[in-house]
Amino acid sequence: MHRSPAPTVAGDETSRRAFATAYPTALGYRPDWGLFTNNGASCPVDFAAHGVAELALRAPPLSADGSLSATTLLRGALDILLRGGGWYGAGVEERFVAAHPSVLWACAAYLARTRDRDFLARHRGRMRARMLALFALDHDGDGIAESGYPGRGEAPGGSAWFDQLRAGHQDAFSTPIAYRALDLLVGMWRWAGDEAAAEECAERARRLRAAFLPTFRAPSGRIAGWRDARGELHDHGFIRRPRSRWPTAWSRATRRAR
Repeated sequence: MHRSPAPTVAGDETSRRAFATAYPTALGYRPDWGLFTNNGASCPVDFAAHGVAELALRAPPLSADGSLSATTLLRGALDILLRGGGWYGAGVEERFVAAHPSVLWACAAYLARTRDRDFLARHRGRMRARMLALFALDHDGDGIAESGYPGRGEAPGGSAWFDQLRAGHQDAFSTPIAYRALDLLVGMWRWAGDEAAAEECAERARRLRAAFLPTFRAPSGRIAGWRDARGELHDHGFIRRPRSRWPTAWSRATRRAR
């Protein structure tokens, strides 16, 4: 089997070796679905689309002759995600509030890299519909989406990707994904010639950034996992690391909100 060289990554030597070893299996692909999976033992997950896209767009050719690329597979997967389907998270985006921004992040990143006008023409309306659906989840206008899950343990699962936590209402994992998606959408809509949509995304990103720390910062200075529907913070286990590279959107949101 062809094993292409690992992409160049920043970091110490241990991190580079670990990445070179793990990256070939990070892009789990189901050819019967035409979708990438969350991991090798999982199913397609729409709220993991952003991570898949960032890796696929940086991956070297998947075949020795260069005829197969992860970017081509990503394009096909986004076609399916935007048209709707039966993957995990579909139809319950009011619970998994990272679902819409994850797919939008993936689409905007794909277009930023490829400038694929055919993809834009085919899915412009669908991307706009997802964008408006994301806006509709912000019920109080502060830029942060509110999940239908209350975040107090009344129901199994939660609003974030870590769905066995009882995260709900506003969660600090999904929110930076939305921030990064909005940031990318500004550039995408400007490239597409829709300045009004670009400005709307920029304004909502500004609101989200301003609200992030007041919403999630605990008295200890750490970032809470979520704020429930009664306004109480939960899971105060995350330390702000403004210079951290991961998660990128989280570090950008917290750094710029200071």
